[in-house]
Amino acid sequence: MFDFNFDWQPNMATGIESVDEQHQQLLRIGRDIEQWVRIGCAGVSQKQMVDLLCALRDYTGYHFYTEESLMTECGYEGLQEHQKEHQELMNMVMTYDISKLAQNPLDAMKEAKAALQDIVFNHLLKQDMDFAKAYIKYDLFHKKAVDQKKREKTENDYKFGPEVVELNMTSIHLTADMTYKGHVVIVNKERKSRLTSMTALESSTFFADVIRAAKAVKKVFQPDALEYIYGEDAEEQLVMHLLPKYKDMPDFGKVTGIPEDPNKMTEAECEVLVEELRKEIK
Repeated sequence: MFDFNFDWQPNMATGIESVDEQHQQLLRIGRDIEQWVRIGCAGVSQKQMVDLLCALRDYTGYHFYTEESLMTECGYEGLQEHQKEHQELMNMVMTYDISKLAQNPLDAMKEAKAALQDIVFNHLLKQDMDFAKAYIKYDLFHKKAVDQKKREKTENDYKFGPEVVELNMTSIHLTADMTYKGHVVIVNKERKSRLTSMTALESSTFFADVIRAAKAVKKVFQPDALEYIYGEDAEEQLVMHLLPKYKDMPDFGKVTGIPEDPNKMTEAECEVLVEELRKEIK
């Protein structure tokens, strides 16, 4: 093993912030040891060396936990191999004979320095880099999927009203429509605009969500009837409107459509009703 300074270099960065911060902590420990070796441990107390060893023991515990948690999250194939090496490194640190620090501190620090150099070159710069590539690839895909879901939720909330709940295949939204109080929109998560494009299982799941929403609307708003409106030409994704109908309405008993310019409730009123519906959708 050739000698080197424990200085952070750009090629050591994994691209995972928490891991890189912890790797820099390891290098700071290595730099202290390196400086003590240079001065032959002159003026370095045994307490300083014991404290440094304790810091290294603490480091291995939380750093290895951090890495293994990230590996588990992304389903890293090399997790078991990495765990095995982590255990070997931890055993080496935890079982280190502290009495060596008193017997021959310089030799002990040289031994510690060589061990840390080996960890940096063989573990940090090789195995951790392989894991980091896998995690970053996973993270980018995961964030893209999460961002897409957030965009779709924002769009749906804007178009249909606040989301009441997300079900198996749909999201349920309450409109601010006061003309048909309790007007709910069931929005399919998949961008399929036609019922005929669904499989039997998909259509069965979709209508199970519709029924759950309808039962909640009847419980909260107690309409005399519900009108179910679906049109293939209205939206780029499959949606179904549930219009509560009341006997004192002039269009009760007639097939109606979605009002183009409905009276609207306030945001606060809407929030209260959203919570009531959320409790009833089971």
